Amino acid sequence: MKWLLYLVAAIAALAGPILIFLIAVGGGRGEARHVRSLQIDRPADVVFTWITEPARVQSWVGWLVEIRSLTPPPTAVGSRLLWVMEDRNNGNQRMDVNTEVTRFEQDRLLETRLNAPGAFTATVTYELQPMDARRTYLTCRATYHYERWLAKLLEPIISRSAQQKLKEDLDRLKQKAEAE
Repeated sequence: MKWLLYLVAAIAALAGPILIFLIAVGGGRGEARHVRSLQIDRPADVVFTWITEPARVQSWVGWLVEIRSLTPPPTAVGSRLLWVMEDRNNGNQRMDVNTEVTRFEQDRLLETRLNAPGAFTATVTYELQPMDARRTYLTCRATYHYERWLAKLLEPIISRSAQQKLKEDLDRLKQKAEAE
């Protein structure tokens, strides 16, 4: 029985500083913000199709295995989709993400609200700025609000992974759009 108390004390001694560190670097807030910008050597109207057409979106967003339209085309404010994802950081666990278009300006702006029930809500905004007739500057801003207490605590770690995934996804978007 005494060894069990020593074991619990050792675990608490190790976990305590880790928890303090996570809270100190922002854990516990449950909110994360990500921004990524890049130049794509394609016109804005072409780039816009890559962020609005489900088949194209599925080709560059990692972990996305299916998109189901819940409202008829064309894409507009109020359009809803269901994204089926396989979370590579969670044993490929399937996750349904409800998306709704909240702002839409053809070839310039797409904003969506995401909701993965029990996990997170988010707002993701894509802004396109034509640089000239052939090049577009794309900025993606994402704000996530985590619902689970463990995700809130581990937000600094989750954010690093999410920022890397965003970079990889947008790099894939650039590659595919420019190869078209």
